[in-house]
Amino acid sequence: MKLTVGNHFFPHPVLGNREDIQSTFSFSLNPIKKTSSEIQISGTVSLTNNTILEMLQQKTASCYIHIESSATFFRKCEKIGSWSSNITPFEVQFKLKDLRGNIDINLFCISNIDQNNYRPEGLSPKYGAAKFQISKGSILSFAKQKSYSCGNKKSLSITCNEIPP
Repeated sequence: MKLTVGNHFFPHPVLGNREDIQSTFSFSLNPIKKTSSEIQISGTVSLTNNTILEMLQQKTASCYIHIESSATFFRKCEKIGSWSSNITPFEVQFKLKDLRGNIDINLFCISNIDQNNYRPEGLSPKYGAAKFQISKGSILSFAKQKSYSCGNKKSLSITCNEIPP
């Protein structure tokens, strides 16, 4: 599923949404590993925004990875990251039968609390001195989606290759 994002989807500034916040939030993947019954997806997440990083460290926000396979109609969202620094490793495992064909990987940070005066570091000058009210469950940041082709279920070896955007 290709996620479509834009200013009309968020009532507040979100890192990753155009030029709302001058910071970065991204992830890189290690080579995808496969056993006879599972696929392991691992990598690192990088965040350069101190406001959101502090929220992750204080557990007032959480980071989630969302994996989707259109060939199997599989979707799963898992909490990831320990956030002792602005770079955190992650690893998730899925049953081999759940992921085949094209898979889409998305990464989000979500607020765990309601906030009345949210003003993240690096906020675009177009917002002036505004502070925002955000609700628990609101998206604070998202990374650019990565899509991979992972072959089919009957293959004895799965090589997942990134699909160019």
